[in-house]
Formats: sequence, structure tokens, C-alpha cells
Amino acid sequence: CSKLKCQLNLSKSLITIGTKAFYKCSNLIGSLKIPDSVETIGDNAFEGCINMKDSLIIGNSIKTIKSQTFYGCSKFTKQLLLGNSIERIEDNAFNNFSLLTGNLRIPNSVKYIGVKAFYNCIGFTGSLIIPNQVEEIGDNAFENCIGFTKSLKIGNSLKKIYSKTFYGCYKFTEELTLGNSVDEIGNN
Repeated sequence: CSKLKCQLNLSKSLITIGTKAFYKCSNLIGSLKIPDSVETIGDNAFEGCINMKDSLIIGNSIKTIKSQTFYGCSKFTKQLLLGNSIERIEDNAFNNFSLLTGNLRIPNSVKYIGVKAFYNCIGFTGSLIIPNQVEEIGDNAFENCIGFTKSLKIGNSLKKIYSKTFYGCYKFTEELTLGNSVDEIGNN
């Protein structure tokens, strides 16, 4: 529906957004709020929605942000708010969110952050805190997130930091805290 130009308002009774539901709806505009009622969003559901902007708010019932769910939605400029139930952020979920600004708050419920999940999200600022429950972070997950300027803190469940996980994040100026479980660091 590339010619459909409007703001997308989702019903507060909506439970599921299917795979590729709004795939390449390139003229959807404005902020996007996923209601708390939504439990599932399919792969690539909003991929290519290149004109959505302002804020992206994800409700509190989502457990998984699937692969490439928001891939290429590069014009969000304000904030990304992740719901408190998210356990998995899969590969390329927020790849190239280069205009987002402000802090990235990863909920304490998150256990997995996939390959290139936040690749090239250059506008995030402040500290990057990886919660204690995160057990795995994929390759290149935060590559080129050059806006982080304060601390990098890694929780106690992460055992391995994969190749290029934080590659290009060169502006950290305060402290680097590695959790007690980190026993292998890849080529970063």
C-alpha cells in the first residue's frame, strides 16, 4: 500500500500484527504506538515504512520483537520506548534507526539481543546499560551506535561478547563495567 498516506492508529483491542502486515507501506506517517493489547508482531511487519517519524512506542504485552520488524524505518526521530515484557529483540529489529535521539532503555526482561539489532542507531545518547538478564548479544548488535557518550555497563548473565558487538562505539567517556559472567570477548 505504498500510496496510502496517513497516520496508522491501531485499535486497543488488537492482539496480533501478522508477518509483513504493513510491509513497505512507505507513506504511513507520524508516530507509531503499539497498544498494550498486542501480544505478537510478525517478522517484517513494518519493514520499509520509511516515512513514519517522531516516536515509536511498543506496548507491554510484546515478548519478542521479531527479525526485521522495523527494518528501514529510518525516520523515527524522537524516542523508542520498549515495553516491559520484551524478552527477545531479534536480528535487525531496529537496524538503521539512525535519527532516533535520546537514551535507549533496554527493559530488564530482555534475555536476547540479535545480530545487528540496533546497528547504525547513531542518535542514541547517554549510557548503554545491558540488563542482568541478557544472556546473548549477537554480532554487530550495537555497531556504529556512535551517539553513546557516557558509560557502557554489561549485566551479569552475558558470557560472551561476539565480534563487532560494539564496533564503532568510540565515544564512551566514563566507565566500562563487564558483568561477572563474561569469559570471552570477540574481535571488537
